[in-house]
This record gives sequence, structure tokens and C-alpha cells, in this order.
Amino acid sequence: AGITSASGASGQVTYWSATDTLSGNNSFYWNNGLMRLGIGSSAPGSTLGVFGSVGIGSSFGYGILPSNLADGLAVQGNVGIGTTNAGGRLVILGGNVGIGTTSPRLPLEVYGTNNLSGAFLNGNVGIGTTIPLFALDVVGNVGVSSSLSVTSASALTTLNVTGISNLSGNVGVGASLNVT
Repeated sequence: AGITSASGASGQVTYWSATDTLSGNNSFYWNNGLMRLGIGSSAPGSTLGVFGSVGIGSSFGYGILPSNLADGLAVQGNVGIGTTNAGGRLVILGGNVGIGTTSPRLPLEVYGTNNLSGAFLNGNVGIGTTIPLFALDVVGNVGVSSSLSVTSASALTTLNVTGISNLSGNVGVGASLNVT
């Protein structure tokens, strides 16, 4: 048996909707003049235009993406941008990354709103170390141009102060306090 019925329109990508029926749909569209494929639209604006949610990975083969990913992208596995070797969950090679900005000037630039600039990090942060042992673990010298507040000095064993210092509260001077 051959094709007994066919329907569709110019530009629609055809598919078998039954064993003997070819069909087409504007949600799967090929613009031959511009060499563009549209998924979810008959007017793709780029080489591949995807309109709607996209799930990449075996978990999304038969599942429905949650509603909070409407018109979003969900990726199972590692993602590499600018590289063919994604050794971590997200690897971006070359160029700057901006969060809250479209023109980052640094390798990572974060802008917030409503007086919430910066980032919230859950866990220890290391500067100069890959194994931070404290909420902020800095290996090397730290420069403070305005003020430094220490609210609990119970674990403080050495404090070196250079320049003008205003100390208030109970101040004990022992073997590990150097003031120059």
C-alpha cells in the first residue's frame, strides 16, 4: 500500500501521522529560502528557532517539563559554552559572564536589584584556597579601605593592625596582638 492521503502546506515539514498518511503542521516548519527550521512556529528568526520549552537529556524524553520552565531550558548533564570539553556542570570558556547585566566587564560580574547587589552563597567561600574551612577563608593579605567589624573574637589568635585603629569594648593585649 502506498500513500492514500496527504495534507499540509508549503514549508511544513511532513511526517507520517498514520501508516498510509502524510501530514504537516505549522509548528514544525522549514523556510527553504532562508534555510531556517522553526519548532513551535512557522516564522523562525534564526537558523533554528525554538518556541516553547526545551528539555535536553534522557529524563525529558517522555516527561513534561514543570510549569516554572515555561519557555525555558532544562538541561540534564554538563553544558559547555565556547568549549567542547565540559568538565563540570557549566563550563564557559572565553568571554565574560554577566548576571543581571548584558555587558559584563569582568570574567564574572553580578548586578542585583532592590539594594541586593552581589550574590548569596550557601557554604564556605575561599579566596586563594580551594578548600575553605570558614565562611570566608582568605589565604594572603586582605586590604580594607573603610572599616572592619569583628563581632566575636573568641577564635581570634593573631590580629595585626597597621594605621589608625579605633578599638572599643573589652580590649585585651596579649602575646599575639601587634599594633604598629
